[in-house]
Amino acid sequence: MIIGITIIAYNANPTLEAVFSPWREIKGGVLEGLIDKVYISCQSACFPETFNLGYPAKSEDGTIETLEELYKDGTISNLVIHEEPVEEQILWSANLPYLQQFQPDLIWLLGSDECFKVYEIRKIIEFIKRNSLTDGFKINFKNYMGPNYANYDFVAPRIWNNKRNGGIAHFWKDDLVVTGDGKFDHQLSFMVIPPKICTPDHWSWAIPRLPNEDYNDYLVRNAVFCKRKTAFSAIRYGQCSYIWDDAKMKLEFNKDYYNRLGKSIPQIVYDEIES
Repeated sequence: MIIGITIIAYNANPTLEAVFSPWREIKGGVLEGLIDKVYISCQSACFPETFNLGYPAKSEDGTIETLEELYKDGTISNLVIHEEPVEEQILWSANLPYLQQFQPDLIWLLGSDECFKVYEIRKIIEFIKRNSLTDGFKINFKNYMGPNYANYDFVAPRIWNNKRNGGIAHFWKDDLVVTGDGKFDHQLSFMVIPPKICTPDHWSWAIPRLPNEDYNDYLVRNAVFCKRKTAFSAIRYGQCSYIWDDAKMKLEFNKDYYNRLGKSIPQIVYDEIES
């Protein structure tokens, strides 16, 4: 099986090693016999919404330097660093021409905050092989809101069968695709990868705490990150399911959002006692 991975990375340095590490191992042959080749194409750019909030067009947290090292060591197969803001769907799509030349069996959208383990990837591929007539697959993530607490309320399309429907032509919005024969996502068959197979760590709403980092220092770093994310979502979607509480220095669910939609607030699970 050949896998083509499309990824975007902007100010994502705290999670890049955890994101790329399993794929480096797989490219090194740890799942030989199950996965034949992995090609990773990466775009680094700021989204216009983030840029309009006053953030720089290029990453300034070491992301670019880390990506360049990953490109040099062969983990990343193709790397493009943009000087100006670029819309999200354009960036996802920009990786496809490079990937499609290798005729991959799967196109895998990988967030720069999505940390899979090798054993999870193995079980995902085994599941996909058992369901090879399905067009696409969704992942149920462990959605972190702080250093050691999360929810399981985020399920998103991430993997498409590139041998069906004429392959993946481009992304038209966020993580939504158009196939080679002109089908949109709502016309495709999807399966959710069962949580017993994988619930990978997703650091979209918090940043990981560094080893031996003072907890108060972590809170300050995390506050900057979370404020950017909630502001971005308010601009992009007109609303946000999370809200930052300055007094508590903590990300919380936006009760107004859930009340307006008539949805229950997700349950929070803890990895350990917060300290």
